[in-house]
Amino acid sequence: MHKKGFTLVEMLVVIVIIGILVSLLLPALSAARAAARTTQSASNLRQLTLAWLRAQQATNDQMMPWMTWDPVNEPNYQRYWFGAINTTSNTVIFKDGFLAPFLEADQRVFQDPDFGPDQVTEARCNTFTTSYGYNTVLGPGTTLNYSTTPPTVLPPGYVIQSADVAGTYLAAGTLVPPIGRNFASVQHTAKTIVLADCAGGYDPSSYAIGQLTESWALQSPSPGNAYAQFPTLHYRHSGRIANVSFADGHVEQSRYALPPTSLWSSYGTTVPNVTVGQYANANPPMTGPQWFDKENLSFYGFDNSAYNPSGDPNASK
Repeated sequence: MHKKGFTLVEMLVVIVIIGILVSLLLPALSAARAAARTTQSASNLRQLTLAWLRAQQATNDQMMPWMTWDPVNEPNYQRYWFGAINTTSNTVIFKDGFLAPFLEADQRVFQDPDFGPDQVTEARCNTFTTSYGYNTVLGPGTTLNYSTTPPTVLPPGYVIQSADVAGTYLAAGTLVPPIGRNFASVQHTAKTIVLADCAGGYDPSSYAIGQLTESWALQSPSPGNAYAQFPTLHYRHSGRIANVSFADGHVEQSRYALPPTSLWSSYGTTVPNVTVGQYANANPPMTGPQWFDKENLSFYGFDNSAYNPSGDPNASK
């Protein structure tokens, strides 16, 4: 009996059809994966924010600080909201972070699937720390004067003197804020940022612009000191989206907008050029705002309302 089979032309037609179908499905699959990563990041922020709410309930409604340091008794051990850093060995100890007791020791929640060690120019420690930043207005942490050795801890309520300015970067007359503010000071919980997708657009050792790294502090547009004029909200997800959590526990998505040049001039400085990193020698020189646009770094709004809805004039300092 004569057995029928596929001809070579028929086989080629089938292969071409399969290739067309695969090419049509790949973008949809890629978009689905990107959406899944964005959702995972939002879930991480929701868990961290719920842990933050439990933490402040356990401390008489005092919101956790972003960082504390006792340079006299623990000179090589700095405690942050996500963990502690041994500055001698440059190691991260996640169990000693302020949120650790409320997270069941699951440090994976600090990592965004869209931002890790492969996406930074340089890691700040021997282990990647966290993909998120904390709103430092809620918990300013320890205020230090670095003009002394070891640095001097300035108590809350202390008025910055002219001699302190060089060591604190704070203006004379500024009141040193509390280490952690009381939750009652937050007038609009649904509008007050707690945590967000975060990255640093600077070299931590020199504050030179152009080196992408982790940032543990979410900067407000007007931080009140001249060295910290770096947007840190990282719009890293597909469509230039950033996840942002708020003091009532909910998480929102924010879409990228480039910080206006006028924001830079408010610091009394010229718009800086990129001085480190891949584009340090760009011709013509790449400005800071151009680099931030390329790296998807900005603020949530261009005033302090989402960071400081209490109206406290010292809360941005």
